[in-house]
Amino acid sequence: ANKATALAAGEFFTCALMADGSVECWGNNGFGQLGNGVTTTSGTPVTVKTVPSPGHKVLSITAGSDHACAQVDDGTVHCWGSDAYGQLGNGVSGTAHDASTPVTVTAIGAANPPKALTAGQFHTCALLQDTTITCWGNNGRAQLGDLSTTTRMTPVPVFALSGATAVTAG
Repeated sequence: ANKATALAAGEFFTCALMADGSVECWGNNGFGQLGNGVTTTSGTPVTVKTVPSPGHKVLSITAGSDHACAQVDDGTVHCWGSDAYGQLGNGVSGTAHDASTPVTVTAIGAANPPKALTAGQFHTCALLQDTTITCWGNNGRAQLGDLSTTTRMTPVPVFALSGATAVTAG
């Protein structure tokens, strides 16, 4: 049976990483945070579309307030849901760019793949293989660690940090 191996909970939705490397989500879907191509709320699990791509598996998932992200075994990260602050990491932001199916985060890939993901309310961070951390999304309280309060629509490195072994966001 295809059992859940990990959970990630957002504000009013939850996602499960399944043993076969797929992702199922349920709950509120007003921003597309269930990742199934529509914005209809679902009280039962629905499959996130296009993640993983054929031949690949999701390794980990994380959820922010109204968005979710998945780390795939090809070194990429994909996010879906609200993009009000660029938290999907694909170079655009604003509610017109909310995504009901996963989009690929810019500049994260096989050359320096993620080891772990974490999401805050409106931002996301990845611990990379080289022990650095990169973050994207809302930065109004300097939560991206790049010496600014500028919202970032693509990943930026946390300033002067290396040797990290874990990452978490609030």
